[in-house]
Amino acid sequence: DLLKNIEFSKASKDAVTKQLLVGAAIGTRPEDRDRAKALVEAGVDVIVVDSSQGDSTFQIDIVKHLKASHPKLQVIAGNVVTPLQALHLIKAGADGLRVGR
Repeated sequence: DLLKNIEFSKASKDAVTKQLLVGAAIGTRPEDRDRAKALVEAGVDVIVVDSSQGDSTFQIDIVKHLKASHPKLQVIAGNVVTPLQALHLIKAGADGLRVGR
């Protein structure tokens, strides 16, 4: 760990445990809720909800579900290309946004 800390000094780490942060992506299908639960139980730090339509009702619903079920989980949602899409996901509880075309 000491050598990796030197070699990868800018890697994202937990402030307390100094362990590497882990992220995973899920979609917006109903079975992705089970995947998210398994990922949280395995210790994931952040989940990216990946969808081509940034403010679809499916994406908004899964962001709300994730934040209600796992309040400490960081959730990044997107893909957003308009300010209105960003606003909808922020209101749904997204901690971060994936931006692009």
